[in-house]
Amino acid sequence: MSTVSSAVSQCECYSLHGSLQHTTFIFREGHSTLPPLSSFISKFCNDFSLCHALNSIFGCILWWKAVLSTPGGSHSLVPCCATDPDTWVNASSSWGISLIIKNFWSAWHLLLGWDHEDRDIGWAKSVALELAVLWLVRQGFSNCNVTVRGNNTGVIGAFNKGHSQNVSRNATIHRWPPA
Repeated sequence: MSTVSSAVSQCECYSLHGSLQHTTFIFREGHSTLPPLSSFISKFCNDFSLCHALNSIFGCILWWKAVLSTPGGSHSLVPCCATDPDTWVNASSSWGISLIIKNFWSAWHLLLGWDHEDRDIGWAKSVALELAVLWLVRQGFSNCNVTVRGNNTGVIGAFNKGHSQNVSRNATIHRWPPA
């Protein structure tokens, strides 16, 4: 990809996107960086036009540069074990976010004005899932498939895919620590 001030071709973007898609087999958390690039590719009016990349594209590229510059990146191909720590997440637009793990629970009120820009109830449920993931990692869960229950299959699906089309929800996925 070219410098910040120069225009790029659709072919360059497709090449970068394809390479990064393959790289996400190793760096799964990189899925959340791909939607802005996918969206940018759709803006080209034909195969020969040039476009100036958006700041969101450069944010993604800088993230990948930092990850790929770090030595030792690898991913085991051995299947992960499954575990169920009896974890439940939920959110309510009128109250807030809740997290229940076995006999422990926590809840947070949403602040007035939380639902601006593209933040909606799906974003709040995504934050609840993010808090559960952070707690589970802190408790030592790693290299395993963990069952987390919630009533928003879209949020769970976005986590499983590694990205969402909603920018704010995608940001919560991008902050999650690697499994």
